[in-house]
Amino acid sequence: MKYAVEINNLCVRYGKTVALDDISFKIKKGDIIGIIGENGAGKTTTVECIAGINKKYSGNITVLEQDISKVNRKFYNKLSIKLQSASFPDKLKVKEILNLYSSFYDSPLPYLDIIKEFKLEDKLDSFFINLSGGQKQKVSIIVALISNAEILILDELTTGLDPQSRETSINVIKEYSKHKTLILTTHFLNEIEKLCDKVCIMKAGKIIEYGTLNELYDKYEMKHKFIIKINDEKKKKQLISSLDEYFNLISGNQVSIFSNQHDTLDVINQKLRKLKASPLEVEEKSSDIDDLYFKIFNQKFEEI
Repeated sequence: MKYAVEINNLCVRYGKTVALDDISFKIKKGDIIGIIGENGAGKTTTVECIAGINKKYSGNITVLEQDISKVNRKFYNKLSIKLQSASFPDKLKVKEILNLYSSFYDSPLPYLDIIKEFKLEDKLDSFFINLSGGQKQKVSIIVALISNAEILILDELTTGLDPQSRETSINVIKEYSKHKTLILTTHFLNEIEKLCDKVCIMKAGKIIEYGTLNELYDKYEMKHKFIIKINDEKKKKQLISSLDEYFNLISGNQVSIFSNQHDTLDVINQKLRKLKASPLEVEEKSSDIDDLYFKIFNQKFEEI
């Protein structure tokens, strides 16, 4: 089986509102796919359709070679989803929640090792209602992981977690999702860079781009990023004007020039010499997904 998920001409409408507008894409078995986009882009609707939760769609969704609209309960040993706003009964203890959800699956992972990774072992006897927002989010991630499903869907993976907890979550998911197909939505672009094989960029119910970051950097002529720091405002403007064939971003005294050609650095240095400009620094760095998003939409991605 080559593809874990195949989506063809998927449309979702709520009255006059179009949530998904004829989207199609495929996910190879074992790939990790990150879906990004502003609020209302259609991310959650997409993963809910893939999981079989949202059945009010037109088009075709095949998951592990089965029509997701026709699968039986046993199928969900193969697919697990962490919803954007997961909730559990307030008066259940954490260990009761984990034992309960472990009982739903044929081959669940032992949860004690996973819960230690999140440093929640001292919360096993705590009621869910007494957990912090971040701790509740971690429990929902653990519940998804212990399923040991072939396909894991994580909607808004680390929303509500502090930076250190986000990093921990990424590392735990890397460890426990090896050889699995993982689909995640996120508002944190670094999660795409650290976790994902491919990115799906959505806007207003449409897929704007789909592919590996390297493929998209190549398409948008952003394989190389050259950063020039220069304090002379006049020289900076002249430099930018002389390099107007390249995409650029400006932040204070820093100018970033993007190109698919490594020798663009030689061009930049020639321009600097011609302008008799003395930069504080000239260096080459890797492009990142923030830069890509800005070039596609001409606006900064708003993380929450």
